[in-house]
Amino acid sequence: MDAPDQILIAGVEPLTVKWCPRCKTSKPFSEFCSNKAAKDGLWLYCRPCKAAKWQEGDAKHPGRTREWGRRWQRKRTYGMEWGDYDRMLAEQNGLCKICGKPPTKGKGKILHVDHDHKTGRVRALLCVNCNQMIGHAQEDADILVAGARYIEHWNLKNTG
Repeated sequence: MDAPDQILIAGVEPLTVKWCPRCKTSKPFSEFCSNKAAKDGLWLYCRPCKAAKWQEGDAKHPGRTREWGRRWQRKRTYGMEWGDYDRMLAEQNGLCKICGKPPTKGKGKILHVDHDHKTGRVRALLCVNCNQMIGHAQEDADILVAGARYIEHWNLKNTG
């Protein structure tokens, strides 16, 4: 959901501004980042206050790097211990388990943890393209095989 241009309430003038509790001012919606989890679709603080709050958090916790956050997320989401990702990465020689290529897209160019959505069991590390391919196919091997056959057929038809 994008940030709303206005909030409509029956019988009340539409809202186009929001109160920032940090700087204690009313600002237009455009001054707030979108936030899908919020009822109004906007972040609690305005953009400058949000940036300042994040900087304060960084100063308060200097050891919390992006990598620290990733490791914490893997522990919380997949139950992976701190060394599990590094071990899997070494076992795969830093390459995607499906295509065998190093990661080239995304922030930090990392391999993503692939897991079975039914059991939660971690399978391997994949590049963003292969991970999304499996997701778009809804983890259905028949769809992936049909897709491979389609590409093979198309390539044979157009190279001969």
